[in-house]
Amino acid sequence: MFPVADALLARGVPFVFATGYGAQTLRPDLSHNLLLHKPFSAAELRRGLEEAIALHSA
Repeated sequence: MFPVADALLARGVPFVFATGYGAQTLRPDLSHNLLLHKPFSAAELRRGLEEAIALHSA
């Protein structure tokens, strides 16, 4: 159900989930990733991506 997330994790690429569903829909091993709830603004998306990159770089 999450092949893109699995591929990004395997490559070490930071990402966020953007969904209209809650965090309970994520697999437990993916729950550490940031989750944006729809609808979200472009500014919220930018902040989420910046945070994901910062966490990945730490």
